[in-house]
Amino acid sequence: MATEFHIGRLLQQKLRDDERSVTWLAQKLNCSRTNIYLMFKKQYIDCEMLMRLSIVMKFDFFECLSREYKIKLKSTNAENKTTI
Repeated sequence: MATEFHIGRLLQQKLRDDERSVTWLAQKLNCSRTNIYLMFKKQYIDCEMLMRLSIVMKFDFFECLSREYKIKLKSTNAENKTTI
C-alpha cells in the first residue's frame, strides 16, 4: 500500500533539510509559530498558502502535489482497466 501524501510532513522535512527554523518561516510568512506547527499537521494546504510557501522556501511544492496526482491517476486507470 502506498504512503498517503501529506503536505505538512513534506513542509516540515523541507524546513529541516534547509536547516531553517519554525521561527524563520513564521517571520517570512508574517504569522505565528503556532500556525506553522498547525500546518505541519495538515495533509493538504490551500493553493494560496502553498504558493507563498513555495516562494519563501524556493521549493516547488506544486510539483510534489502534481507528482502525487499522476501516481493516483495511474493507479485509478489501472484499476479501471482490470474491472472492464
